[in-house]
Amino acid sequence: RGSPKCCRRGTDPRNPRREPENAARFNARQCNLGFGERSGLGVPQSILEAVRAAELGPLQVLALVVLIYLVLGCFFGGLSLMIMTLPIVVPLMIGLGYDAIWLGVIITILIEIGQVTPPVGLNLSVLVSVTKEKVSHGEAAVATIPYWLILLAGIAFLAVLPQIALFLPTVLM
Repeated sequence: RGSPKCCRRGTDPRNPRREPENAARFNARQCNLGFGERSGLGVPQSILEAVRAAELGPLQVLALVVLIYLVLGCFFGGLSLMIMTLPIVVPLMIGLGYDAIWLGVIITILIEIGQVTPPVGLNLSVLVSVTKEKVSHGEAAVATIPYWLILLAGIAFLAVLPQIALFLPTVLM
């Protein structure tokens, strides 16, 4: 009853099944403008060809992808980051011979690092609000540095021993 008439189901004459916009749907729609179609335009294939022409090894490309995710994680939330990057990164990395499940684990860890990286770090904002602002954003960011380093060490460890991430899926399949 409290929602605007245009957002109630069945009240939009152009779309009788319209539902109210929620934050995730709005976020996905905004990030998908221009980024979601890139995989269909051959962008990942072009990047893969450029990487092969530059004679970059798979580990060098992985290091570059990690660096890109670390920088973008400072400015975008997890969902936005996935929507913008996965259509390009997944085909590129699979084309270089990486396993899709392993890549999913790596990207999940990278996005979690972004969740504790200022200025956007959602988990930092949660910590500050839970402590009723007794802890500042700066103090929370400094306190997460050891965890940040542990997560980066985990990525390096999984790069050297990918079987760790693939053990359980291999057993189950």
